Amino acid sequence: MWIVKLSKKAEEELRENVRLGIINQEDIKIIKNWVNQIEKYGPKYIQSERKWDDHKLHGNWEGFRSSCFSGSGRLIYRIMEKEIIVEVVRITPDHDYGGY
Repeated sequence: MWIVKLSKKAEEELRENVRLGIINQEDIKIIKNWVNQIEKYGPKYIQSERKWDDHKLHGNWEGFRSSCFSGSGRLIYRIMEKEIIVEVVRITPDHDYGGY
């Protein structure tokens, strides 16, 4: 069983983007589906599903992955296998990988 945790920064950004209407309720529904699928089936399942367009990141984001939840929305996360935790460090509505 996998556990998905949001970093404090990701949680704050998500709340602010919802408040501003940048991330809408449909996005939240899709993000919750992503979380449910990771927790039930694990990261390898997400990586194999084309709809998530999941891929490794490079450069400053080496060791992290990105999954799509909308045309430009991304869940940026890393897998901490020793703890069986998937930590979401950023939820960005505009494909912005800055700030880590």
